[in-house]
Amino acid sequence: MHSKIKYQSWLIFLSGFLTLSMTTILPVAGGGASIILLYSVPFLIGLGLVLALLYHWLAKKIKPAFWRNVYFVANLGIIITLTFLIFPWR
Repeated sequence: MHSKIKYQSWLIFLSGFLTLSMTTILPVAGGGASIILLYSVPFLIGLGLVLALLYHWLAKKIKPAFWRNVYFVANLGIIITLTFLIFPWR
């Protein structure tokens, strides 16, 4: 059980790096979009780190697996939603 929590924590943390991989695949708008990337990438990485640490700490305290999975999906959903909202689309 604890190894699953560890892998899920790593997945939440690594989802903060999603913006970096999206810039190589998708076209990015020019001009002021680089400023958005400059501030959004560290913010999302930091948020991913904080949410991963919170998940790792709280998942051990939440006994029902259903609520632990709901909390995991909510954390992952927050990171992915913010990534797509902040990304400077062309």
